[in-house]
Amino acid sequence: REKVAETDEEDIATVGLVAVDGQSGYPMAVMAPSKGGRDLEYFSRSMVRFAALMRHRRMTLMADQEPSLKDLFTKVVKAREHETDVRWTPTGSSASNGRAERMIQTVRKQTVTMKLCWESRFGIPLLGASCLLPWLFRHAAWILARYHVKVSGRTAYEDVHDTSFRQEILPWGEIVLFRLPQHKAKLLPKLSTPWNRGLWV
Repeated sequence: REKVAETDEEDIATVGLVAVDGQSGYPMAVMAPSKGGRDLEYFSRSMVRFAALMRHRRMTLMADQEPSLKDLFTKVVKAREHETDVRWTPTGSSASNGRAERMIQTVRKQTVTMKLCWESRFGIPLLGASCLLPWLFRHAAWILARYHVKVSGRTAYEDVHDTSFRQEILPWGEIVLFRLPQHKAKLLPKLSTPWNRGLWV
């Protein structure tokens, strides 16, 4: 995990968690304001969902020996129904966890690229307090899983799902018209419209 966003205007730092599946290279990235409390629970649930997406029964978690990661892995091991081992890389040996380190850099670069693109389109800086940043960080990994072609000629998405991703998507942060789900639209006043303007994240 790393500090991924900090601004001069507001003393706000956010913590990003990047994970990568050792078999497929499929990445996951989530962000929260801190490493503890409710945010630690959020990171734990994200890891458990990621393991389920990868369809792993027995799995090994690997990371450096940061105290917050030890707390996180303890929660993940307890939350998973299947056997989960933990392996710690030697202190000061980033090469032992090279695949994860490379993915952290790749996700960071993708996040910065998309952030600069959005800011150039709308002329609004995405600061550390923006509620859009966690979605941007998450979407960066989402994009890499589906569109980054590996040396094998396949994407990580293809390796996991055995099919290519073919859905049409919008550029991140695009202004869109969206329709409320029917169960929510029923609660609106009769002269209100279920259509609203928003950002696709």
